[in-house]
Amino acid sequence: SGVIACNKWFPENTALASGFANSGAGVGPFAIPFLWAALKRTTHGWRGALAALGAMVFAVLLAGALGLAPPPPSSEKRASVSRIAVSAVPGVRRLMRTTFIFGFGFWIPAVHIVRYGLDRDLSRRRAESLLLYLGAGALTMRVPVGALADRCGRSRVYSATCLTYAVALALTPVWERSYEGLAVFSFLCGSCIGSLLSLSATLVVDVAEVRGDPDALARASGLICAFLGIGGTLGPVIAGAFYDAYETYLPGFIFGACALALAAISVHVEAAGKKQMVFCGCELVTSLDPLTGKKLWEVPGSTEECVSTLVTDGTHIFVSGGWPKNHTAAIVADGSGKVAWRNTARVYVPSMLIRDGFLYVTMDAGFAICWNAKTGKQQWKERLGGAFYTSPVMAGNRIYGTNLAGKTFVFEANPDEFKLLATNQLGDEVYASPIVSGDRLYLRVAFKDEERQEFLYAIGTK
Repeated sequence: SGVIACNKWFPENTALASGFANSGAGVGPFAIPFLWAALKRTTHGWRGALAALGAMVFAVLLAGALGLAPPPPSSEKRASVSRIAVSAVPGVRRLMRTTFIFGFGFWIPAVHIVRYGLDRDLSRRRAESLLLYLGAGALTMRVPVGALADRCGRSRVYSATCLTYAVALALTPVWERSYEGLAVFSFLCGSCIGSLLSLSATLVVDVAEVRGDPDALARASGLICAFLGIGGTLGPVIAGAFYDAYETYLPGFIFGACALALAAISVHVEAAGKKQMVFCGCELVTSLDPLTGKKLWEVPGSTEECVSTLVTDGTHIFVSGGWPKNHTAAIVADGSGKVAWRNTARVYVPSMLIRDGFLYVTMDAGFAICWNAKTGKQQWKERLGGAFYTSPVMAGNRIYGTNLAGKTFVFEANPDEFKLLATNQLGDEVYASPIVSGDRLYLRVAFKDEERQEFLYAIGTK
């Protein structure tokens, strides 16, 4: 809950805020044993103690929820992402996959550390004390690691912490030689557990499609935490099965180390594994590193002249051009040059829109068309009328397209059918694309009476 709340209230220092919000989990190993003993005495048994502890947790959560103020308005205005769309966003799906894999190694030491200590011939008191070292690591390292992540990059720090955790698990034969070694191992595991728990859902802040939308961030964070929970439930069970089969915890810890190392790699797998600045034209599609200008890849796959702006879903680059030939294509964004699909539709001046796996286009010749972004299959095609020199814009599930004669068509972003919602006439001539900012639509139009004059209109609430 703290992670999800931080994603809405602290968009700039998310990892640091998450570290503070989740530090309570690190206090638990210290406070709960004493509280549990007192509750067992006063409630005459573990059932009563468990019920009392649950009631206390519920009261704390309720008090915190009632005290929350509304989240601050985002400075980044964008149409809200639908509930279905959140799970379809490539960046969110990547993080769901990453945290699911990471979960398999996440809880193994916390669940098995006491039994592991007993197997190393520690007394029960010393074996149980390993949990205190684990809790100390989880308590003390969340905030500094969170601050480092906000400064150096959340994905980088997440990956480095996963690899540190993986190495710690792989070196269990070294730690188990002494009680002091196991204490260091427990503290290190606790530090990684606390840091990664705070970081896992904050990674979604870096996903462009949901950044700036508090509700979409909260839903995406919930999905990521849910997949972490699934992996975290299965991991200790698998480690226990390894122990039953081989009578040692080493195979289970190695399994956890492999899962963590794989998660460290998986978190960076984006379109071509890196941030890209992509251009099209001169019969080429070119990708550059936005920080250095270094060419990442370049493939043939465009026309000589491209007026429209390309779009991407994170895995494909969608380009279009209209001179000297008509050309629209989906190019796999990994530098392989593979063309997923292409057609000869003329989308020369207007740019395309993408939503939930479908491309929406207002063609130069006055048609609206919808394609399946993955396959290029045409979903529907409808004549609007007139010529289009402007690009459509989307607000929510509505698309606004204005033709050269000043007529704006409003239709649904619906792949199943074309549904025209409204038409509006404003001006006699329009070359500029409309834009949406906040709850207003801005249009620059021209009237051609005795003398041509241009006006800027803001349509919406005052």
